[in-house]
Amino acid sequence: MLDAFERAFAILVRSPYSGHSRPDVSPRASLRFWTVYAHLVAYLPTSRPLVVLRILHGARSPTELRAELDAPPSSGSDERNEA
Repeated sequence: MLDAFERAFAILVRSPYSGHSRPDVSPRASLRFWTVYAHLVAYLPTSRPLVVLRILHGARSPTELRAELDAPPSSGSDERNEA
């Protein structure tokens, strides 16, 4: 699956407007989506380098996807290890 994401990112870097808008998921016209298997890649086509905001599982309802896009991104840090 990693290869499929790498191919998708290569396509989006070359042709950032290849993705589609999803008004049911985000009202932001500047946000585009690209499908990789059962996942949606949410990205900004106008940014250089290309900025991927989220990779979301497409089995969720549009309401759930919208809520996840509106949530702040995870920092990747584990709060349990912070003293």
